Amino acid sequence: MNEKILIFDTETIGLEKAFCYNIGWVVLDLETYEKIVKKDYVVKQFWENKPLFETAYYSDKKDIYIKLLRSRKAKIKHYGHIMLELIKDIENYNIKYMYAFNSPFDMKVLNFNCEWFKCSNPLDYVKTLDIRALINNIIFDKNYKDFCIKNNLITPANNLQVNAEAIYKFISQDPDFIEEHTALSDSLIETEILIYLHKKGIDIMEEKKVYNKITSNIERDFIINYENETYVFKYKTKTTRKETIYLKR
Repeated sequence: MNEKILIFDTETIGLEKAFCYNIGWVVLDLETYEKIVKKDYVVKQFWENKPLFETAYYSDKKDIYIKLLRSRKAKIKHYGHIMLELIKDIENYNIKYMYAFNSPFDMKVLNFNCEWFKCSNPLDYVKTLDIRALINNIIFDKNYKDFCIKNNLITPANNLQVNAEAIYKFISQDPDFIEEHTALSDSLIETEILIYLHKKGIDIMEEKKVYNKITSNIERDFIINYENETYVFKYKTKTTRKETIYLKR
């Protein structure tokens, strides 16, 4: 069967009251890897509420959205109309699976906004899968670890970075790639991650455990300057609890 899946992303005003000002998605044909649909919407209710939008994460990217809207690469619509468009694509392409990187957050966004605006929820029509639960074959690969160490894709706690940007840098072998953090652009890189996995023979309909922390196991220096003296402590893992830092070799 020529199965098609949908990959989506949301951008929000905040994390708790996650008002969605940008949503984008891609419909992918798993036989040809053609991106049949690419849609990018700016939510009218929030875009036109200037004081609210100025509080948004990545609100400094407003110029990017203006260019997308002026070039007609993105459209501005009411949230409820966008949801109807998403449901229409789900039905037209017989979508059974929707994907997002850290899908619990994006599901929370759709649930919150659909409840807020009292509109139909696309999540009622599909099973939603977390791409983070599909990438174990990548993040536990020695080649990925070597790539992260070589390109300093290491967190302050000395773990490998396992976000979408780092994964895409690896599969594209482009360490200079920077994630744009707009909904369609992020959906597109997440689509490439799924294509990479599918070509490797990974069952992308079966989720595994999500790993957020994978130690690099390299020895690093923790440096303290105190009263004109410099102290260097070697560590492999670093944990912070209640403003206290714990180092372990």
